[in-house]
Amino acid sequence: MIEVTPNYFSDQDLRIVEETIEEIGKEYYGPEHNPVTGKYNLTACNVTLTVPEGYNKFISQYQGLSPLNNILCSECNILHLIFVKMKTGEEIAIHQDETLNDLGPLVTGPLDIIPLHSSLLYVKIPDDMEGGRFFWNDDDDNTNYLTPETNMFVRFPGEVWHGVTSITKCSSNRRFIVCEQYKLSKRNLRKVQEYNIPKIEKG
Repeated sequence: MIEVTPNYFSDQDLRIVEETIEEIGKEYYGPEHNPVTGKYNLTACNVTLTVPEGYNKFISQYQGLSPLNNILCSECNILHLIFVKMKTGEEIAIHQDETLNDLGPLVTGPLDIIPLHSSLLYVKIPDDMEGGRFFWNDDDDNTNYLTPETNMFVRFPGEVWHGVTSITKCSSNRRFIVCEQYKLSKRNLRKVQEYNIPKIEKG
């Protein structure tokens, strides 16, 4: 269910990705609303784009993120990226990734639209971090835990319920990328063609 790959990028690629995220964040980082608690916590930047058209435009503008090409699924036709910073005292409540349901008039039918799969890339995990473990529920409703490391890549099916435990100690920001990959029907894809131009938002 959960795929974990340590040392996912080369040191050079990871450094370039981190620098590029910081470049984007200077303009777009902002407090992110947590729909579970109703509070604003974390610091994040959200990017929504179609694949391949919107994605190619985004990478053309931010070439330092080209290593993300390795993460893309060939079936994906729309992508939602979240660049996240967390600090001491912050956590993420258990949830499913379903960002597209908040974006517009999709023909969802009786079920919400969830990703084919979601991915996490841990760009920077401080050496002294305590807490902040990734957790998820398996098919038997057992809760499992993973301690993240810098340059660790995690992938899981979109229907998996997951979250992050509270960070109890952290001398600097914990930085990671969330990548939600969706496969929309042709009917729904026509409704989100505005994302052929990448949409970058604070929070």
